[in-house]
Amino acid sequence: MAFSLNSDDQIIKSMKIGVVTFYGTADNYGQILQCYALIRVLQKMGHTPFLIKYTKLETADRPVRKFVRNILNFVRTSFRKKASSDQSENSLPAKERKILFDNFYQKYIPSVGPYSLRECRKKLNDFDCFISGSDQIWGWNVPFFYLAFVEDKPKLSYASSLGGFTECNAHARKNMTFWMKSYLHISVREESGIKACKYLGRDDAVVLSDPTLLLTTQEWRQLYPGNVEGKKQNYILIYWLGNETAFGVEEVLSFASEQRIPIKYIAAQRNKKMADAQIYPGIEEWLSLYDNASYVITNSFHGTVFSLIMEKPFLVVPLTGQHERMNARLTTLLGQLGLKDRICGSPDELVKLKETLQPALYKEKLENFRRHSFQTLNNWLDEIQEKQITK
Repeated sequence: MAFSLNSDDQIIKSMKIGVVTFYGTADNYGQILQCYALIRVLQKMGHTPFLIKYTKLETADRPVRKFVRNILNFVRTSFRKKASSDQSENSLPAKERKILFDNFYQKYIPSVGPYSLRECRKKLNDFDCFISGSDQIWGWNVPFFYLAFVEDKPKLSYASSLGGFTECNAHARKNMTFWMKSYLHISVREESGIKACKYLGRDDAVVLSDPTLLLTTQEWRQLYPGNVEGKKQNYILIYWLGNETAFGVEEVLSFASEQRIPIKYIAAQRNKKMADAQIYPGIEEWLSLYDNASYVITNSFHGTVFSLIMEKPFLVVPLTGQHERMNARLTTLLGQLGLKDRICGSPDELVKLKETLQPALYKEKLENFRRHSFQTLNNWLDEIQEKQITK
């Protein structure tokens, strides 16, 4: 625990905090930005956070596994048929985008690891507390994301998502119930998470905002200060993930082209649909594209969140099939803000895009949610600090 002095010469203790969440994506902008947001908020509170990277391999096993993987990759490459022209055109931007994502992690998200579960138990003893971050890290039997390696330090959950989880087999339920029992406080991202936590033995969970909503519009703009003023353009931004949806991106692209204004199309996370308007932005550029857009159509939760942050007229197409349960995060957030009418269940509803969306009607609710979530997390950390100081 580090020490510093404020203006009144009072000793302030900065905690070293370990954060576990998803990381390492090469094209999921929401994943990397929710990680950044939680780290940044903890820094604003005066703490020293680190993302904890995870691997199933012990340190000694990694060189051998890497050697075998390289051989297998060489064999696959040697026998792979020539890629189609579309795939060839897409390969270079994908590689470049991964570099941009990796650079963003290195610049903005301090980290340790990667460590196995056993190595976490041995190497993280100097941390003061640990937080299970947001994103859909819960809902299955993965001990790392429940901080199972933590034995004698406080554990918090900040807006952890169970992705619409309802029930599981007896073995997984036993494990998850055991891991969640040791948390000091638990918060989830969706109303459905409250019910899921009760199923797993915790009836004290609360709903807090996704970490991306903890930062204001101006704070996000600090990541791309040169791209804000004087660059507003008249275009429709389409951010589309590869999950099954109520209707396809082809219909969205067709509708957008009929509006006779430019289109900027970002395909991510298993979305293989190519289009002439497709672009491959880095993280900062992705944010500025939201800021400068006239309209947004997306099937992404975080795509929706940044439409709200940047105050853009938007429509969100819900997920279907095996991913339908993930819509809980959308219905919770948009329900809180009175914006469920922005959910677009059929192509015929795309005409709602140009309906006036008045940010003034939801900004106060969003700001209250942000302040409540920020203060709740801050209070929990203060509670931990006070207990540690009095030891």
